[in-house]
Amino acid sequence: MQIRWFLRNLQLIGLVLKGLATRSLQVGGPYRQTGGKGTQGPRLQQPNLEDPIAAENTDRRKLQKLSRAASAPGTIVILTVLEKSWARPGSVLDLFLESFQIGEGTEHLLNHLVIVGLDFQAFQCCQFVHPHCFHHKATGLRSYANFLYN
Repeated sequence: MQIRWFLRNLQLIGLVLKGLATRSLQVGGPYRQTGGKGTQGPRLQQPNLEDPIAAENTDRRKLQKLSRAASAPGTIVILTVLEKSWARPGSVLDLFLESFQIGEGTEHLLNHLVIVGLDFQAFQCCQFVHPHCFHHKATGLRSYANFLYN
């Protein structure tokens, strides 16, 4: 049971990393230059939340900032995903976090752990138990998770 969960979790981590790599290749950020002749220079326009590229770039920045915080002072970042069914009290999340606390020389690694919530409930649960949480809003990944677990 735990091995199957780990393998599925590993597949989703690969998808998250692949999604982040794909997004880093996209051109354009949430702040676009406006203005032209007769202006004193380019102005920055606020991000359009309707624009999916702007929203993805904003999410990418949040995850990059979170990853930097988790990796400080070293270069280690441990990334895992969390779905609402895993976030219940006494579930796999509790077992996972406890394994870092009771393992030999592993407790410090909790500071390097980033938990990616695949849905809002999982993200909220993560915020109660861990300092480095990210809410991933990609519908493609969520659809893939629903396919795997439902």
